[in-house]
Amino acid sequence: MQKCKNAKMPILFLAIIAAIGMLACGDDKTELAWTKRTGNNNFNVIDIKWVPQGAPDVSFATTLQNDGETTEYREISDDALWGQGEAWILEYDGPAEIRFDDTGETSIKLSSGSTNNYDIRDTPSKKK
Repeated sequence: MQKCKNAKMPILFLAIIAAIGMLACGDDKTELAWTKRTGNNNFNVIDIKWVPQGAPDVSFATTLQNDGETTEYREISDDALWGQGEAWILEYDGPAEIRFDDTGETSIKLSSGSTNNYDIRDTPSKKK
């Protein structure tokens, strides 16, 4: 009877390892963070959001003051992959202009299961 119990242990161990592996592979979440890349440390970027079409906004609680600072990564649900970034510049009391590439695109679709970090590159052209 003891030999039979010992023979089942490796099979049980392999089943547990396989279950853990399947759980780890199923974690294909989409993540997003923002980095301030304006070349200007004289203002704070606040109220940073991902504003998807047809889904609730995703807020980033970080204030970015220095160039190169990055927000925390936040998970974006599959129903919120298409959207745009929004942010507010405290000292200008106005919105930051967020573009995703050199063509001036202001909206983008994130790929499901991807990790993304986009830059807040542009600032308002004049102070209010």
